[in-house]
Amino acid sequence: MKAPTPCATHRTIAKALGVSAVTVSLALRNHPSIPERTRKRVRDEAKRQNYRPDPSVVKLMQHLRTRRQKNLTANLVALRLNDGERREYEEHVLAGVRRRAEELGFSLEVFEVRKGAKNQATLDRMLRARGVEGVVLLPMTHPRELTGLLTWENVSVVATSLSVLSPRFNTVVPNQFSNMFRLCERLAELGKTRVGLTCTREHDAKVNHRFVSAYLWAAEIGPLESLPPLLFEALETLGDDFAGWVEREAPDVVVTASDGLMVSMKKRLPAATARRLKWACTGASFEGADVDIGVYENPEEIGLAALEMLAGMVQRGERGVPGWPRITEIDGKLIGPWAPRSANKKRVS
Repeated sequence: MKAPTPCATHRTIAKALGVSAVTVSLALRNHPSIPERTRKRVRDEAKRQNYRPDPSVVKLMQHLRTRRQKNLTANLVALRLNDGERREYEEHVLAGVRRRAEELGFSLEVFEVRKGAKNQATLDRMLRARGVEGVVLLPMTHPRELTGLLTWENVSVVATSLSVLSPRFNTVVPNQFSNMFRLCERLAELGKTRVGLTCTREHDAKVNHRFVSAYLWAAEIGPLESLPPLLFEALETLGDDFAGWVEREAPDVVVTASDGLMVSMKKRLPAATARRLKWACTGASFEGADVDIGVYENPEEIGLAALEMLAGMVQRGERGVPGWPRITEIDGKLIGPWAPRSANKKRVS
């Protein structure tokens, strides 16, 4: 007798796409925190698996959401500060923030603040009118000075990147040193000892030199050969420097800061050279990124932890700029064909 076909669920869809069940749930509800490209992938896979929502579960979730809305304890805001840019990483952090806010019964709005768009008094009035008690600063593409953005003494604040030059807030970020060191360890296990690191000087400064420090330390105490990292001002000005560096240093593997940067750098090499090299990245934008090995930085977990930290600060009345800022670091996970088999198994949400 033929075994019955398993029913499609959020988890079976998530496993097929290499994303989390939370992402699938939000995408099927057409939630704006999930990029349209990801929503389409989820809808297509759900159709392929003949997914049908369970009416009793839908009814239960609607009931729970209604109850949460009646028990709101405070108003929170997530601030976008990327001047109109949209990145998949930021959207996943926001998805985690939204999820935890809903679970804890907080009201959450998303504000976008562009440079020069609002002065401090205007933003202060907007937050005060809405009764906002806490602010999550979403990841920023470029480092920024935020001292005069608003009157920080009025709210509790948690940042989700090290790009805030000042003030220094309590922050939740990827464990960038550990992520890079584990990546180097895995490459060494695979016999790849000539590993070259490339990134912009801005990115190196933004992560407080954690990637370069871990790379150099891995070469100092392990079997990796110490190749000089290639730090450059901007991709547009890289010119022939990258091709010259590859020819001169002859790396087996090139490590970049993201899978997007990897694609751009491949185009700056002769096709045969780009195919010969192996590629790794320290910040894959999604779990299915096309790299030989990379680190997925678990952005949803960063959002969850940031909102959890903010909720505690609001409840304790911790407002303004802390005297001794705390940094919480979230481990990423190795992904790609070269990752250990256990690292590629999807964690059950």
